[in-house]
Amino acid sequence: MQGFQPTRFEWTASVEEYNPHMTITIESRDGYEGRKWCIKQGSNCLGKDGHWEYEAQPSSRTDEFKERCRWDTPEQAADFLLHGTYHPGYTSLHPKKG
Repeated sequence: MQGFQPTRFEWTASVEEYNPHMTITIESRDGYEGRKWCIKQGSNCLGKDGHWEYEAQPSSRTDEFKERCRWDTPEQAADFLLHGTYHPGYTSLHPKKG
């Protein structure tokens, strides 16, 4: 498929202390600044500070919110998600070893 570009990536995280089957997505957001990417769980976005924030309707999203909760590439968002800290319930998303 020529010209095909995904706009959403999805997986289920196993975070027993919070929710055993939580779906997290990395989704594109197009705006005046071009395409950016966000980490979503339900109606919340994961900010660069590691905290989840409610994602308001597009016309109500502030520039500060976009700065906190948007990445330039899906790879940047995935890297933060997989190597950063996840705060609801203060549980890490680092993979379990062994």
